[in-house]
Parts: sequence; structure tokens; C-alpha cells
Amino acid sequence: MALLLQTRQRQACAAAIARIGEEESCAKCGNSAALEDELNAGLSAVASQLQTLDALITSDVSSREQGRNVTELVSAIAIVVAVVVGFLAALWLVRMLREQQEAVRRRERRFAALVEHANDGIVVVDASTAITFVTPAFREEFALDGTPNLNELIHADDQEQTLKAWRRVLSGGPGTVSEIETRLHRRDGQWRHVWTKLTNRLDDPAVDGVVLNVTDVSERHEFESKLTYQALHDSLTGLPNRELLRRRMEHAMGKSAAATHTVVYLDCDDFKRINDTFGHAAGDRFLTEVGVRLTGCVRPEDTVARVGGDEFAMLLEHTDAAAALVVTERIIGALRVPVVIEGTELLSSASIGVASGHLSPAHPETLIADADLAMYFAKRAGKGGYCVFADRMRSELVDRLSLGEDLRKAIDSDKLTVAYQPIIELRTGIIVGAEGQ
Repeated sequence: MALLLQTRQRQACAAAIARIGEEESCAKCGNSAALEDELNAGLSAVASQLQTLDALITSDVSSREQGRNVTELVSAIAIVVAVVVGFLAALWLVRMLREQQEAVRRRERRFAALVEHANDGIVVVDASTAITFVTPAFREEFALDGTPNLNELIHADDQEQTLKAWRRVLSGGPGTVSEIETRLHRRDGQWRHVWTKLTNRLDDPAVDGVVLNVTDVSERHEFESKLTYQALHDSLTGLPNRELLRRRMEHAMGKSAAATHTVVYLDCDDFKRINDTFGHAAGDRFLTEVGVRLTGCVRPEDTVARVGGDEFAMLLEHTDAAAALVVTERIIGALRVPVVIEGTELLSSASIGVASGHLSPAHPETLIADADLAMYFAKRAGKGGYCVFADRMRSELVDRLSLGEDLRKAIDSDKLTVAYQPIIELRTGIIVGAEGQ
């Protein structure tokens, strides 16, 4: 704009000078007064244009300075606003960062508290089975301070299944889970049953190992063992019951189906008299003492079971009839010694049945039934004796049962008749009476 004004000013001066030159040439030719008037008028016009140009120049310079000032002011305001906004944003970001850091610290403190007071143990084991992390309570209980390897804590009988689970987790890849029950050696020397869940976290840089969540199940295991014991043992004498005797027979059959085994079945004579005379408490103590004596007459691998109120059965594994009779004589001798209860001597005796043979896979309790039948025949023969089972006993028993069933049916249908024969006086030949046949 300034360049344009300067150009116009030069053009106006050049025009004025040219007009003056023209007027001088005209003055030579005409009236000098008229030329002077025209010259003054031209000068006045030039001066006016110069003033106008000067005013325009001054106005343009002023407006340009004003515009530059406004631009600078706007720029300054924008800079100030940007700085303020940036500062506020920085404050907000710092605040958010602090809140997030505090939240992380709270979570870490909560996690540390949970881990420190957790009942279940958490153990991290690397690929070489070296322990890299363990919860404090678990470390204290199982004495892990000087144990770099978890295998040193595992019971020898559980090493194989633990190794299988470990290989299964490693070969399965990240996230693979396996669960096992094993026994760990505690600081006090006890073996504790634990249920362990193994999770592969080798791909997680924060873990870099297999996580073991270990739960102590010893109390549950003991409770289950107690229930199992109660289900398979007599509550009074502590001897195995019929169910455990049956399982022992199946186990013996599984070891050697062709082997000969013997069952000795015993029934205490006159036990009802002891109960009625001295009471049930004395009867219980009598049975307990009988169980102790029977156990002392057999080998540790044999089984003495209480199978009824006053009935006992003994499984003599890998024992034939001849060897079983030696044991039977020993039992009879042991029971001849009186049982002393509260200062009173109670004479004891028993009827014993002996059955030897092979255990049947389909009917493993057949040998018990045969010994029971032999005991029945021993009791019929007299108290305090024994009888060895024979096949004829089954037929005799069947005949006896059949006769009893026939008599019951005859009585129910009123088909029984009584036949009488006369009693004759031989000297006189006179009938003096009658008797039923």
C-alpha cells in the first residue's frame, strides 16, 4: 500500500512540473497575468493532492499498525489459553495417574494380605521344578526355607502320579490344568494329604511357571477313612465285619484263584445265658475277649471277623483242611480258659465249622456258607466241638428243610392223621390201651 501511494505522489509531482513547463511556454506567447493565475491554481491543486496522499499514507500506516497489534494480541491470547489448557490437562493427567497408582497399590496390598493369610497354599514352580514363589503360611507349615525343589516334600509312593500330572500340564501348553491328591511332608514330621491343582502359566512373563493351588484335605481324608473303617469293622470288637471279610476273600482269590483257603466259622455256646444272667454289658465284654483270643490264634495275614451277634468267621489264606484243624484245636484250647468279668469267671466254649477249598469267582461267600453249615452239625453233635464240612451235609440239610416244609404244609391243610396201635396183655390177650405211631 505504501509503495502505491509513493508512486501516485511521484506521478502528481511530474504532472505539476509538466504543467508549469507548458505554462512557461505559453507565457512567452500570451498574457503573463493569466499565466500566473493558472500557475497558482495548478500549484494549489498539487498541494491539495499531496495533502490527500499524505493523509492516505498516514491512515494506511495507522491501520496496518493497528492490525498488527490486534494480530499480536490474538496470538498472545491464544498462547496464554493454550498454556492454561495444557497446564490444566497436565494437572488432570497427573491426578488420574496418581489415582491409578493408588488403586494399583491398594490392589497389591489387598492381594498381599489375602496371600499372606490364605489357608490354601500357592506355590509357583518353574520348568525345572524349582520353587520360585510360595505363600508365607505354606512356607512356614511345610518348612520350605531350605527346600529348593518341591519333589523333596512329596511322599515316595506319590512321586509317580505327581510326575505324570506334571508332564501332562507341561505337554498340554499354556492354561492346561490337572488335579491330583498327594502327601507332603510337614515341618513337624507328619505327612499331610493335600489336593493340588496345577495350572500352566509358563507363557505369562509375570508368573513364568506352573501355579500350584494346594489345599490341605487331611481332615477330610481322616474323616473318610474313619467312615470307611466304621463301615467295614465291628463297632464293639473292632474286628472286620462280614463285608470286609468278603473283600478279603475276593482279594485272596485275585492273588491266586487255584490256591486252597479255609474258613473257620464259630458260634459261642450258651451266650444267651451270659447275657440274661450278667447283662448285656458283660456280654459285650465277653465277646470282645473272645475276639482278642481268636486273633491271637491265627497269623497276622489271616482275617478274624465278627459276622453276627455271637458268631465269628476266620479266613485262613493258603491253608488246607489239615493245617486248619491245627488252628481249630488251638482256638478250642484258648476258649477253655474262663473269661473273668468283674471278678466272675465265665466258662466259654464254641461250636466250630471248618470248610476248605477254592474260592468261587461267582460266589465267593460259598465257603462261608459251607463253614456255617458245618458249625450247625457240630452244635448238633454237642457243644465245644468242631466239624469239617462234607458234601453230604448239604443233602441232609436239604432233606431236613424239605421235611419241615412238608410238615408245615400238612398242618396248614389239615392233612395230618394219627394212627394208633393197641397195647395187648399177652397173658390174657385183652387190649389194655393204645399208642400213637
